[in-house]
Amino acid sequence: MEKITRQREHLAQLLESVAQHSEPAFNELYQLTHAYLHYVVLNVLGNRAHADETLQEIYVAVWAQAHRFDRTRGCAMTWLISVARNQARSAWRTGRRERDCVLPGQDVVTLEALAHGEQTQEGDPVQDAFYASVRSRLPAAMAQLVPAQRQAIMLTYGHGLAHAELAQHMNAPLGTVKSWLRRGLARLGDCLQPAAAP
Repeated sequence: MEKITRQREHLAQLLESVAQHSEPAFNELYQLTHAYLHYVVLNVLGNRAHADETLQEIYVAVWAQAHRFDRTRGCAMTWLISVARNQARSAWRTGRRERDCVLPGQDVVTLEALAHGEQTQEGDPVQDAFYASVRSRLPAAMAQLVPAQRQAIMLTYGHGLAHAELAQHMNAPLGTVKSWLRRGLARLGDCLQPAAAP
């Protein structure tokens, strides 16, 4: 029992050091926990390749969110498992279905497909030209959004977060993040509209 207590205390100290951006602490935390967290993720996703990829995202999240760990509310390993499960569920949803965005006057287009150069209707030269045009303008259009709108869109359509998860991740009320998302998509649609002919 004393050994377990020491281990829990050590993990808590490591997480608190990671919150201060200590790379040695982060590396040690990874070495001590990655095997078990990989097991947790594999149980959710059922695919080793996806689990390997998601594990990397988990530790990116740990690095970014370590300041949220509060040892008075639970042990470090419980917090890590919670982060791992949230990321794994998000990865599962993203793989399960694409999240779509309607662009004004056009068919349903996925932001993820546009960002990676995929074609929605294969072999249609008109559609191919349209999507190529949108892809070329997407980075500049995203840059026109305020940071909260941009982050809301990328977390929803790029990482598959549901609205409630988005509110938790962005530490904002549900209605606020929905507003950011709605206004951001409207602004993005305006920016991606083809220029009017002279």
